[in-house]
Amino acid sequence: MSLETAFFETSLVTSSVMTRGAVLAYTDFGTSGQAWTPLPYVLGTVSMTYIYGEDFVAVFIARPAGNNRVARIFDGDRVRFLVMTPAGAARLKDVDKEDYEAVMDALESY
Repeated sequence: MSLETAFFETSLVTSSVMTRGAVLAYTDFGTSGQAWTPLPYVLGTVSMTYIYGEDFVAVFIARPAGNNRVARIFDGDRVRFLVMTPAGAARLKDVDKEDYEAVMDALESY
């Protein structure tokens, strides 16, 4: 197995986000933003997940050695993070967080 990591520093993940907000992550799997899939994601022997803490978000890809098709996930704008304050997270109480479009619609309507 091969494990790849991308680490992103961001001041958006504050102590308030850590205690009462949320961070969601989505990938477009190379579709140039046409379709977004929520993380964590597992398909066969390939998995993508993420963690976050104050001032950072990290994405991990585990895949069989030699499978380079998934490595392009870290190129360009292929992973999106939605960092939500407590108020933003509250707006999503009844929204399917796996549905990127529904999440964006709910957040943009306020």
